Amino acid sequence: MKLTLAKDEIFTLTLVHSSYLDIIRTDSLDVHPPLYYIILKIIFSCLLFYKHTLLSEIIVGRLFSVVCAGISFIYIRRITKLIGIKIAWIYQLILMILLPNVLGLFNYNVHQPMDLQPIINIRMYSLSALFLVMGFYYLIIFSQTNYNSKLIFSVILFELSAYSHYFTAMMAGLFLFCYFIRALYRKEYINTIKYLFSGILFLILYIPWILYGVRKQMVHASQGFWISRHFLLQNFLEITFFVVLFIIPFYWMLRDTKIKAKSSLIILLIVNFLTILLSSLMSLYSTPMLLLRYMYPSLLIYELICFSYFVYSYIDRSHKISYKFLLIIFFIFIPLVSLKSFHYEVVNRIPVSYSLYKEFSAIKQHKNNSVNINNKNITFFTENVMYAVSNNKKVHSKYKVFKRLPYSYNYVWKRVYFYMNSKIN
Repeated sequence: MKLTLAKDEIFTLTLVHSSYLDIIRTDSLDVHPPLYYIILKIIFSCLLFYKHTLLSEIIVGRLFSVVCAGISFIYIRRITKLIGIKIAWIYQLILMILLPNVLGLFNYNVHQPMDLQPIINIRMYSLSALFLVMGFYYLIIFSQTNYNSKLIFSVILFELSAYSHYFTAMMAGLFLFCYFIRALYRKEYINTIKYLFSGILFLILYIPWILYGVRKQMVHASQGFWISRHFLLQNFLEITFFVVLFIIPFYWMLRDTKIKAKSSLIILLIVNFLTILLSSLMSLYSTPMLLLRYMYPSLLIYELICFSYFVYSYIDRSHKISYKFLLIIFFIFIPLVSLKSFHYEVVNRIPVSYSLYKEFSAIKQHKNNSVNINNKNITFFTENVMYAVSNNKKVHSKYKVFKRLPYSYNYVWKRVYFYMNSKIN
């Protein structure tokens, strides 16, 4: 429940103060579809109807992401049961929390880790993962039972994921395409037609955003995007490392006679591979766009299933050298990485959050309708202004902040005032 906000989180908490139509219009200038912002605005309206301040928004926004992550865990656990992996839920939950792209480091920079964990961010990553995980689960159920309702439900969930994040739009489309190819290869022609029409329906329902939002986003991104080529390479190497690391238990899983639905597991791996490949090619051809947290929805399923199987197969493989080697990596290296991130959060974020809370309290207790805010830290200055405005106070500042802000931050920061009707005097 830390009070420090990343730039993207500031953008989220300013955008939700717009009308629903303005959310769609403004978000078309960003790089993600608008569904998350619309849902978050509805949640704020329902839960914060009595007192709507920045502090309450941060708490509810983070809790919403945590709840989405919790439901995602429940459905991934259902998938592991479907394929025959038996592991206690508490152990599996611990494994999920240890995963590098859940409680990991930003670029795994051990000197300065940053708070970009999808499960607590006030962003769309946790929500998009929830829709994708549920869609994949019902797609597996359909492949086993041929219940049309499961396929329809899966397509609806995939569509919701596509309107939450553009990477999950790619992943969802690849899932449907891969199942279509599988049915065609097996000569299951009725299911082939069903998957074909499902894919067509998925595209048709996404056309409104393609025509309105994606076109604007491509033009905006082509004018300059914040992901550098060096940053792109760094993220690509990180993603590749963890995909390869978990490929060993994945291979063991495919060879295990007790494991079911192996074709669905292969499709999961293919979807991750094709997403990385296509986004890398697009990044090289036009604008860099590949980030570790963008891969979170499909990597979460892949990594947690592989991690769960690794623990599940302990009895059969504990005597093998390869298992002992991975045991060191999975239960020493990865926990150390996660603990380093956790330590950074505790040592750095909690004192900062406490300091911000005291500043918020001082603003709230200020008797006048206007307050002076002169914090030299851009982030804290912005958050104090946002809190003041959420308490219906006008802001005065001696600093000309706009002149010293980088463009990307300036773009976000100005909307603090545009959408919350504040003026710097």
